[in-house]
Amino acid sequence: GTVLSAHWRGPREARLVIAVHVVEGVASDERPVRVRLTRRGIDALPQAGDVITIRAMLLPPPDAAIPGGFDFRRSAYLDRIGAVGYALANPIVVQPADQSLDRGIRDMLERLRVAIAEDLRVAAPAGTGDISAALIVGLRDGIDDTVTQNLRDTGLAHILAISGLHMALFAGTLFALVRVGLAAVPGVGVRWPVKKLAASIALVGAVAYLGLSGAGIATQRAFIMATIMLVAVLIERPALTMRNVAVAAMIVMILSPGAVLSASFQMSFAAVAALIAAYREVQARALHGERGRRAPSPALLMGRAAWRYVFALSLTSLVAGLATSLFAVYHFGRFPAYQLIANLVAMPVFGTLVMPPAVATLLCLPLGLEAIPLKVMGLGIDLVTGIAAAIAAWPGARIGLSDIAMPIMVGVSLGAWLWFIGQGVIRFAGIAIVSIGLVLSPVLNASPIGFIDREAGLIAADTETGWSFAGVRRSGFVIEAVLRSRGDARDPGDIAFDRCKDSVCTLDTVSGHSIGLFDAMPEPDQACHVDVAVLRGRPNRPCPDAILVLDWDDIDRHGASYIYETANGGLMLRGARDRQSTRPWSLQR
Repeated sequence: GTVLSAHWRGPREARLVIAVHVVEGVASDERPVRVRLTRRGIDALPQAGDVITIRAMLLPPPDAAIPGGFDFRRSAYLDRIGAVGYALANPIVVQPADQSLDRGIRDMLERLRVAIAEDLRVAAPAGTGDISAALIVGLRDGIDDTVTQNLRDTGLAHILAISGLHMALFAGTLFALVRVGLAAVPGVGVRWPVKKLAASIALVGAVAYLGLSGAGIATQRAFIMATIMLVAVLIERPALTMRNVAVAAMIVMILSPGAVLSASFQMSFAAVAALIAAYREVQARALHGERGRRAPSPALLMGRAAWRYVFALSLTSLVAGLATSLFAVYHFGRFPAYQLIANLVAMPVFGTLVMPPAVATLLCLPLGLEAIPLKVMGLGIDLVTGIAAAIAAWPGARIGLSDIAMPIMVGVSLGAWLWFIGQGVIRFAGIAIVSIGLVLSPVLNASPIGFIDREAGLIAADTETGWSFAGVRRSGFVIEAVLRSRGDARDPGDIAFDRCKDSVCTLDTVSGHSIGLFDAMPEPDQACHVDVAVLRGRPNRPCPDAILVLDWDDIDRHGASYIYETANGGLMLRGARDRQSTRPWSLQR
């Protein structure tokens, strides 16, 4: 197939996305359109556009690890990825990429991104190259896991994804540099529309940044929003309005309908809408307060400017944090307790010592002078990651919260929307709906008493000391997903895991029910002695003393499942695949 992208994930480990031409032994109408492979022990990356042959083990894209969790199978379907797996040998290039511009702008941009990322990792100060590459060309695979976790625990992880903040800082920095530079030339500021010229150049820069960053969904959304704002400047219309937010949302939904279900879409548009609504109120009050006042002195003007900067930064962090917090809990099951403090301390550094040097780095790359702005950018990155590490170490930095029911999310979103766009009574109605939703959330969100892995290799139970895990093999990813969805802030690495002895694992729940995992079939004269029996096989006979008996066929039908206690003391199952039988990405259609 043809290599669409090839990125390093670590030392001698790469991830490839390949457009498939032929799969040996598979008919053309049955082969996947694209596959995503991981290869360990590779020394050189193939280039985007190379036609390669490769020997690999292919598997279906995995579905949600927990009911209601992130469904990679849906995401892969929308990206046209029909299989994932591991390469068993290094790729063999049978036809090098066509380097001519007319044969593939996308491949050329992908090769340019990889080349820039490799150059940044070499030229940047030690320990900052991977983050520099993430911020400039959107390649985040090499960032240290500890750094990423610290940023998540402090609510600063948004700086790693090129989104509205980065696009605004990039285009805004370019806009300011051009406008100030042109205005400084005698006569130019009087004769030429400097503001519109700066907006035009910033728009061209935003297009270039979109291409170099990989044009992901979040970046596309940010680019659309930035384009609308810059075009508004060109036609002398207000740049930040709810109408512009609505137009950007509609364009994104037309181009990528699946983005609506993503956390980045929901959180970014919630933050932007909340900020516009909040600053609309602040601006109205400020204009009302300025009426009838005398012109202030220069010293007072400087003091007011400093105060407004601090106030705007604090208000922005507070409003954006509140607007996105419920979505963060819904999607990630955690809430950074100190995110306001972390953003107040780190974002001025990010906005002054990271993104402006990033713009300068891109401008200096063709001249070979990128090392100079990269030093300043590296200093800013070290400060931001240091702030994240310090605050993440504070007690209770990460608060775990249980899942929020979908009706609550819909109701709260509706209430917030009414508050954003409404006036008078409508706005108060929105606040009332949000309040009611938050109060009802614990009532509508039933708590499970147990869990079964999608491969029947792991079980979990809610015990008096928290969630406990057992099985034939440990999966840190699944354990983290369960803990996160149940509001348990413990580190997955600290969780004890009971490996099955004599092919049997049992766990007792806080409700008094027991769950058993049988790696081998019970003998005919052996009783199961559990309320829920998970059998890793197809039994010849059921367990007569169990309330629920699940074999491999049942697990394959339900997927990862939570176990709930019914009102009459019985047990019921809720699986990740229960409502997906008709979905185009489901294997069960």
